[in-house]
Amino acid sequence: MVRPSQLQTKRNYKNLKQPKLVLQGERDYQVTMDDFRGWQKWLSDRKNATFKTYPNLNHLFMPGEGKGNPSEYQISSHVDESVVNDVATWVKQQQEGVRDQKSGPKS
Repeated sequence: MVRPSQLQTKRNYKNLKQPKLVLQGERDYQVTMDDFRGWQKWLSDRKNATFKTYPNLNHLFMPGEGKGNPSEYQISSHVDESVVNDVATWVKQQQEGVRDQKSGPKS
């Protein structure tokens, strides 16, 4: 069931013109893969929406095995390097796209 606050968030988000990057740790038990698929469906008409999942990562994008659980949050770790690299690559692509738009079509 979608709460009214979630629906308003989705409406606000969908109206944004900026590119969107939606990342999901598949081991996340707080924001589930069903939630992720909902965002994919909700933004399916947006060409500027990018979606990516990470099979072995939890809500904090930290690696683990099996089903995610709250005790993992007590373990000192870092955001997985693949997430950092993917975000950096995506940002760079967005900057290049803006630069290309400003310079006009190439002949």
